[in-house]
Amino acid sequence: RKRLLEKGIASKEVLDRIVCPIGLDIGSVSVNEIALSIVSQLVAFRRKRSLDAASMAYSKL
Repeated sequence: RKRLLEKGIASKEVLDRIVCPIGLDIGSVSVNEIALSIVSQLVAFRRKRSLDAASMAYSKL
C-alpha cells in the first residue's frame, strides 16, 4: 500500500476500495471452493448485503 502510494500507482481512494484477503471464510480447501467463496463475497457486495447478516440468516440449523 505504502509503495503504491509513494510511486503514484494508485490513490488513497482507490486503495481504500481494495479488500484483502478476498473471499468469505467458508473453510475453502479446493480451488473450486476458493472460487465460490470469492464469488459469494462479490455477490454480497453487489447486492449491498452485510456479510454478518448473510451468515446469521442460516445460523439456527
